[in-house]
Amino acid sequence: MRLTGVTWRDAAKWFLTPSERGNPSTMLDGFAPATHSWSEGNLARPLIDGAEYFPLLAAELADVRAGDQVFLSAWLVDQDKRLDGPGTSMRELFARVLRSGASVHALLWWPYLNVDGGLVSINREFASSLRAAGGNVVLDQRVRPAGCHHQKFLVIRRPQRPEADVAFVGGIDPCPSRLDDHAHHGDEHVQRSIDAGTYGRRPAWHDAHLQLHGPAVDDVEHCFRERWGDAANSRRGFNRIRLRSRSLPGELPERLPPPPRCGPHSVQLLRTYPTKHPPYSFAPKGERSVERGSARWILKGFDRELL
Repeated sequence: MRLTGVTWRDAAKWFLTPSERGNPSTMLDGFAPATHSWSEGNLARPLIDGAEYFPLLAAELADVRAGDQVFLSAWLVDQDKRLDGPGTSMRELFARVLRSGASVHALLWWPYLNVDGGLVSINREFASSLRAAGGNVVLDQRVRPAGCHHQKFLVIRRPQRPEADVAFVGGIDPCPSRLDDHAHHGDEHVQRSIDAGTYGRRPAWHDAHLQLHGPAVDDVEHCFRERWGDAANSRRGFNRIRLRSRSLPGELPERLPPPPRCGPHSVQLLRTYPTKHPPYSFAPKGERSVERGSARWILKGFDRELL
């Protein structure tokens, strides 16, 4: 597929309008009356498998400086997972980020029912390391009991170098089994919950991520800010547990202007949120824009001029 520029008219054929998103409560599409709900002038780079993604992530974290801002949303994070050799574990990289004078805010999945302590406890361990180093972390329970957001992204904002702002979005978490390459011989660090009898001693793990530069980075950060602010303002139900555990979110840094345009790609962010009680402030009836977008693409058919 050729990821070259598409015109505004071309993008409008494929992307959802604000009303088609089906969630009028989100500000992701901008303030009313919003004309379209995507950003232009981005540079998007697909990253296939963990072997492509992890070294880039390690390099970006190593380049964080005083005053920069890091926002992380993850399903699972293993603090001992090495991204690119010695000295590049998540614990070591984020400790260096915090020592540099940057801020870190993280939303890590934490279910209502801890059905697999060996799987979810690694988030608690990483959260403890971040807090001890001065980071801000929420073990996020704002999910349905049998599901979670599964949002996996990281945003780095650099106030003094906005052209270097970056976001990573996709399906790969920094945790066991994900550091596989195109040959798919597997990661030597295997997730404990995987059935070796079914998948082998070092199971293959194929997945993809996306590196973004340009205004779309601000959209990814907006998704983080919506969830963070909702958790900060919620005081009912299971959120009281969070209050007692002293993991209530703190204030986020002042929001920066969107990064400058830098490429030919148009980017739209789509999400899936369940309906909940109490509801999400940014999606009181949930959001199914991933499903809506997929249906639109299928109905529009295959247009070779865009590929």
